[in-house]
Amino acid sequence: SLQKSINEEDLLLKNRISIGLALNEILSEVYKRYTNANLKENRIDNDTSIDLTVQLLQNDKVREIVQSDLSYLMIDEFQDTDDRQLEIANQIRRDGKVKLFVVGDDKQGIYGFRNADVRVFKNLRNELQEENQLNLTTSFRSKIEINPFVNDLFTPYMKAEKSEYDVDYHKIVSADTDPNPEEKRINIFYSDLMKHNPENDEKVGMDQQ
Repeated sequence: SLQKSINEEDLLLKNRISIGLALNEILSEVYKRYTNANLKENRIDNDTSIDLTVQLLQNDKVREIVQSDLSYLMIDEFQDTDDRQLEIANQIRRDGKVKLFVVGDDKQGIYGFRNADVRVFKNLRNELQEENQLNLTTSFRSKIEINPFVNDLFTPYMKAEKSEYDVDYHKIVSADTDPNPEEKRINIFYSDLMKHNPENDEKVGMDQQ
């Protein structure tokens, strides 16, 4: 029976490989036709515009024209940048003619499905000297009653050592230091698979801090 199990696993693996190769061929053909259709209609999509910009900026004359109009290149939401977009920035600031200024929060990197890579943010930050970095940890939006709870909740779970895609949690400091007596309580509602039972309300229905 052991040999039978091994044979079944080998067959399953071969089937998966065959399906994967077939899908790869289909997707390659779809991409080829999609690209040809765009060329025929003289149009480009977002990804192609990024690739073409990288290619154009590698031309010395084009890059000099772009640099001549700029002193600073400012990029917001930098945590949602991918390596191609970073290459655009690097080409523009090449030879030190244009200075780069970026703003971002690696905890807010949410566009991985569009090829954003939080490692781009982390790598650039590591390259910068400490005097060229400014950490903004003071919140002018949320209340002092909320921030301690948020800090306690997320600190144990957000740690960079988990993987190269994870980030450390930096505690939020409230600009508002005067608590409002009427806003002391935070109610957290959550549920699980347990059926509703009034006796469980104290355990399941609501926590308060």
